[in-house]
Amino acid sequence: MHLTQPAGARHALLDRIVSRIRALAESPELVAIRQALPISFAGLFVGLAYFMATQQRGTLLERFSLTFGAAFGVMATLLVVVLSYILANRRRISPVVAVSVAFAAFGNFVVQGNYVVGLVIFLILVLINFIVITKG
Repeated sequence: MHLTQPAGARHALLDRIVSRIRALAESPELVAIRQALPISFAGLFVGLAYFMATQQRGTLLERFSLTFGAAFGVMATLLVVVLSYILANRRRISPVVAVSVAFAAFGNFVVQGNYVVGLVIFLILVLINFIVITKG
């Protein structure tokens, strides 16, 4: 059995798919992401440059591996702040409130209503940072 479509039907299907993808790409959320990603990647590169410059010992690769986590944290923080700010402006909400709500939502996701779990995660992160700083 041969399942081929006429050329006109294939073009119509392709046109519908392309128009839906374009409509999705022009949604306010994806436009905000397209605007915020370059800023957050700039934060990653600036963070890498700064943290690698302050790391005095080790080869370039060792300094890179030691500082990438902190620089990635700068990138993620910038992404949340910039996305919240852009979407708040589009929806005419106070940007300060939007950023605060975004950080509170992230905190609630991590803690999930159980503050003991949040405290344990915090202590683990502090311990890891202490080990990385003291061992270099």
